[in-house]
Amino acid sequence: MATHDLLDQPEALEQLYREAPERFHDQFQVLRLKHPDALLTRAWVARLTYDEAPGTGLSLRDIGLVILLSVLAGTLANLPRFFDGLPEAYYYPRHLGFIVFPALAALFLLRTPPGRSIVLTVTGLFAGGLLFVNLLPRLDDSDTLLLTWMHLPLALWLVVGLAYTGARYREREPWMNYLRLNGEMLVYAAIIGLAGLLLSGITVGLFEAIGISVEDLWFTPYLVGYGAAAIPVVAAYLAIYRSRPGQQLAPLVARLFSPLALLVLAGYLGTMLVQGRSPFTDRDFLIIFNAMLLGVLALTVFTLSERPAAGRQTFSDLVCLVLIFMALIIDLVALAAIGFRLASFGLTPNRLAVLGANLLIFIHLVDLLVGYGRFLRDAAPIAAVEGRVTRFLPVYGGWVVFVAVGFPFLFGFA
Repeated sequence: MATHDLLDQPEALEQLYREAPERFHDQFQVLRLKHPDALLTRAWVARLTYDEAPGTGLSLRDIGLVILLSVLAGTLANLPRFFDGLPEAYYYPRHLGFIVFPALAALFLLRTPPGRSIVLTVTGLFAGGLLFVNLLPRLDDSDTLLLTWMHLPLALWLVVGLAYTGARYREREPWMNYLRLNGEMLVYAAIIGLAGLLLSGITVGLFEAIGISVEDLWFTPYLVGYGAAAIPVVAAYLAIYRSRPGQQLAPLVARLFSPLALLVLAGYLGTMLVQGRSPFTDRDFLIIFNAMLLGVLALTVFTLSERPAAGRQTFSDLVCLVLIFMALIIDLVALAAIGFRLASFGLTPNRLAVLGANLLIFIHLVDLLVGYGRFLRDAAPIAAVEGRVTRFLPVYGGWVVFVAVGFPFLFGFA
């Protein structure tokens, strides 16, 4: 819905501003030109001008909320240290996704209460997932359970997305904003993590200068656990509450690094051919291939999320198109290698999981390539390409849930 259609709906206008500030600012100019004397227009002009003024600071409510959620996440991260009867080898693989993701979901739900049904659904999904992983048998050598531990956090990440999108979970734009937000969170988390490492190094050096080894103090592991758990919560807060239009870091970084990534990728594939390295027989090399594929896909999504809704095609659009094409080549090679390994060594849970994921990514990449090609030919708007990104999220979600929940029973917990 365009901003000028929301002149008589202040609540919807506020929600649009919170979910897509950049696009709100672009569309607000239309509202400002068409209705310059409207009370709501003048109120938003005053608000935006005040919002950009220096010294607005952090609210005590926001700080308290972030501290509370960080402490809860840190406590969950340290549970094996609090209870001697809870082995780390049992706790962390099963509960990794339940340490931080509930705190992030709570942050989003408290940010804009979406209604009782969404709150109950998100809570029920977390509770059901927690019950499921604790009812599974305790087997030390089970590939299907390992796949469950790997895929369940991805499913919970989508549950966090449901908390973020709220009542608008069926729409494209909120999910696209969620993807943008994850990019911002990664950038902020990296900055916070580097700052934490620097602070830790300085602290260790200062105490060692007076003859005290900080690593030997009993509370050090607890502080590390609380600090690590707090990083994504603080990063989410910074990405949602403190970012301003035009200040998003992840899309800017993606846009700057896309041409470099394209050159590196082309050089890497060329070097691979010259050296004769093959993912058909080298399992570790196949893993690297898939990691590279996911990286290219993420870079493409974040570059796309930075692009304004209007405007001519740019060099970045062409780079994005070539990146998608390169990713398709990588995925085809990976699929051929997986097929070769299946024919040579037989079907295993790991190979089937990788095969399914690569097939989904291949279909998604083809869809993106067609959509971007139509956009570059002026046959479709960029919003249609974004729709091709977000509409595939339920497909990925269904696959990771199937692997996490269905594989153990399908393969008899092998």
